[in-house]
Amino acid sequence: MTSGQNTMFPAAVATVFDSWTVLQLAVTQGFGGADSREKAEWMITAVDQWFRENKDIDDYEVEDFLADIMNTEFDTIVEDGSLSQISSLICRIYKLCREGKEAEVRELVKGLPKAAVQNCARVAGNDETIEGDDEENVNEQGGQNSSSVSSCGGLTNGMENTCTSHQSTKQESTEETMETEEDAWTTVHRGKRR
Repeated sequence: MTSGQNTMFPAAVATVFDSWTVLQLAVTQGFGGADSREKAEWMITAVDQWFRENKDIDDYEVEDFLADIMNTEFDTIVEDGSLSQISSLICRIYKLCREGKEAEVRELVKGLPKAAVQNCARVAGNDETIEGDDEENVNEQGGQNSSSVSSCGGLTNGMENTCTSHQSTKQESTEETMETEEDAWTTVHRGKRR
């Protein structure tokens, strides 16, 4: 890539991340701790560096990479389908930058919406307290981190945000069952409900 392309890709990734509702919700709600905003900014650099160091990266690899970052840095598991959309878009942008198609990149990112964090709702049951001494799951106010939020979508059809509550629109939701074992451990089993 030329020097113009060297700056175009990270700038485009920053715009994509700004439009990704799940990431912006994690940042605004502090799921990554006090330095959530810095972690989001670091993600841009990490994605840029990862693309520079690796050749022929596939969408699924970017999806796994971003899922790992969201889980590790923001204690958030993204289950709304936005990861695949964001990953595909980033791969497409990288390909356009590599081909020197800066005008197409500008046009693509110009059409991205802002994250619709205000449309997200808390999923029922997130206010349950956690048993045990696991202080990592308790935020500064003494409550549980609410990293499991509604289906706050990324980019539907590549261009619009969707944020709706799990309770009202998610057709295929996950079901959690818990078993209390003799040693006082609680095992949570996750499965798909039809």
